[in-house]
Amino acid sequence: MTTKFKHDHWTKGVTERVNHLRDTFWKFEPSVDIERSVIYTRTYKETEAEDTIIRRATSFKNYMNERTIDILPGELIVGTSGKAPKSFIFCPDVCFGWVEAELEEIVKMVGMDALSPIDRLKMEAARSIREDFLHQNSFHEIDTYTPLQKQFRMMKLVLAFYEQSKKALEGGASIQNLIKMPVREQIGRFKYTKAEDVEKEYQAVLDELAKEVADAAGKGAF
Repeated sequence: MTTKFKHDHWTKGVTERVNHLRDTFWKFEPSVDIERSVIYTRTYKETEAEDTIIRRATSFKNYMNERTIDILPGELIVGTSGKAPKSFIFCPDVCFGWVEAELEEIVKMVGMDALSPIDRLKMEAARSIREDFLHQNSFHEIDTYTPLQKQFRMMKLVLAFYEQSKKALEGGASIQNLIKMPVREQIGRFKYTKAEDVEKEYQAVLDELAKEVADAAGKGAF
């Protein structure tokens, strides 16, 4: 809690209830609410076979059904954007770059070595989404247009890199060995795969990823 702010001019012409609500609001510190991101991520995993519009609608429905609603004492009109007043809702489906930006700011202030291995992995995954998935070359004969299925496979590869590397880190693998894996170049170039070769290339990259992660895990933290 922060120090209570005094706003004497608010005490004139209002009720004690309103004064109490205003004082309570100023006691809250700014925070990040990840409840939405947890529900959306879980739902997206559960609906991988569905169309994008259905997945978004299902995620929204689940969020509305499951989200926490805090009602402060004395409130007559209730509801906040996040769990608490002054909370920022983290939405990875629309603002994933926020994580990368915050981590990069930490790196600028205290250096890369200050980041934990898992945070460095998050930075690498976010960079891969930005540079490999979102970046498009409109002058390239293949990359100028990307079918939905290919987009889906591209994102699956980026997520597979993150999830498999995370497990390897938990098993004692070195973050340096993981981020230097040659298969990451293959993931980045997957966007240039012809539509008819998408499934074959996807499986090939996935198999290579599993092999290289296993090799990195076998080397431990050295």
